[in-house]
Amino acid sequence: MKKRIEQLMLRLVNVPSETATLEENNMSQQYINIFKELDYFKQNPNHCGLYDIENDFLERKVAWAFVKGSGAKTVVLINHSDTVDTHDYGTLRPISTKPLQLVKQLKNLKLNEESTKDLESNEWFFGRGVADMKGGAAIQLALLEQYSIEKDFEGNIVYLSVPDEETLSAGMRSSVNLLTELHNKYDLQYTLLIDVETHVRNRDDQAILYGGSIGKIMPSVFVRGVRAHIGNVFQGFSPVALLSEVANRMELNQDYSDSFKGELAPPPTWMYFRDGKKGYDVSLPETAFGYTSVLTFTMSPEQVLKGLKQIVTDSFESCLNRYNKAYHKHYGQSPKNDWSCEVYSFAEIYQQAVDNGGKEFENEWHKELEKVQISLRNKEYDMTQATSLLIQFIVNTLPHKRPLAIIAFAPPYYPHVVNARMDNLSDAVVNIEQKLINLYTEKFNEEMKLQHFYTAISDMSYASLQDATEVIPYLVPNMPLWGKTYDIPLSSIAKLQIPSINLGPWGKDLHMYTERVYKKDLLERTPWLMDKAIRIALSQNI
Repeated sequence: MKKRIEQLMLRLVNVPSETATLEENNMSQQYINIFKELDYFKQNPNHCGLYDIENDFLERKVAWAFVKGSGAKTVVLINHSDTVDTHDYGTLRPISTKPLQLVKQLKNLKLNEESTKDLESNEWFFGRGVADMKGGAAIQLALLEQYSIEKDFEGNIVYLSVPDEETLSAGMRSSVNLLTELHNKYDLQYTLLIDVETHVRNRDDQAILYGGSIGKIMPSVFVRGVRAHIGNVFQGFSPVALLSEVANRMELNQDYSDSFKGELAPPPTWMYFRDGKKGYDVSLPETAFGYTSVLTFTMSPEQVLKGLKQIVTDSFESCLNRYNKAYHKHYGQSPKNDWSCEVYSFAEIYQQAVDNGGKEFENEWHKELEKVQISLRNKEYDMTQATSLLIQFIVNTLPHKRPLAIIAFAPPYYPHVVNARMDNLSDAVVNIEQKLINLYTEKFNEEMKLQHFYTAISDMSYASLQDATEVIPYLVPNMPLWGKTYDIPLSSIAKLQIPSINLGPWGKDLHMYTERVYKKDLLERTPWLMDKAIRIALSQNI
């Protein structure tokens, strides 16, 4: 199997598939070519194919295959077929997807000490996608081939290679519908989903197994101030001042560093911050917009929304107090405006607009949505900027011009998942992580550590939905783009509820020109352990 995994890895890596480009379609076609070379799929041509991603402007597809054995128990193997771009390779870009050529040329470059050591050891494959994650995909593909010829195979295997993981996970979100269709057609019982993102080690002699994946939610804050000439600054209210206060209070806020069984999620950081000016003028900006990223282990959209609303309210109060004090010091009297801390969720401000404008507003809103969808398809701006524009549209319909702040959610959203919080796990999957750790340690005489959460964000997030009642009612109405250009089949995910693990080879420097994967893991250890995980989940004797 070692030679076959290497062959498949080189074949997959050799196909450029930069995320959010038409190149991704070449990758899905490559999978179909591979499937059709196998006797099983020649005899069962309806057991593999390309699954359309609905309304995808690049017309990308999910490559899938299904090996039918006996019984209902089924393991789902997932990987992603896209990679980040190759611009960082510079003059070596033409061979960035040709590992055997690349490794020779890298020896002519001055790399850092660790990369040089690994390069000279000949124990690593280098190249775009070898680690993230076509190497892992090759492992799963080789195992699929093995099971397809195994006589009287107990259980079933679904193989999914999805596009767009590096961007918005359109592939995996659509795969939920495919999994539902296969479940209904063949009466399947999904016992485990296995992803193959590479693991990063803190110690060279300690492998990592992940029992879940971190969640990610992107709350955004839109502030409308009051425009004024800077010579009459007290006639205005700066939205930048308020948004800055919010950003400072939220940045690295440890109250939002989620925790679970001794593991800590990274705290939030502000990812985007802009005023609404389109060019220079001598006035305060009228609006400002920004968003932050909150990574979650257990926190729900409800908790994030309510907590951020309090932070924005406190920030608003602080800004108004500072303004009032400065005004009084400057003029010797109190200001005569009617400003107060007006903070709304998107759902609340949208309802205000509906109440004020009725059918006329709703008609105009749908027209605005259509314009935004066209602009997104034309790549005039991204989904976060589209979120800002839609909020701006609603704010412009309000009958007053007072300062206010609106909190919304911008795509993408990744639910947190972890087996340790799942109910009704099958007997085969209960404590599967510890079973695998014991097997690995005994076989290879090397430590393996369990981390409950893979923290670099993954498609495992769409395998199950935890705390659904705290997710759906708060996420959906507060995401302006929901159901128009972005959605997640949350109800279907909640019904599937597939336990998941991430079992991938050791990788280094993902998204860098020194990206590499450890050969011994890729060709020997990870395939061996993944086979054990699959057979355990299918209740086979190992």
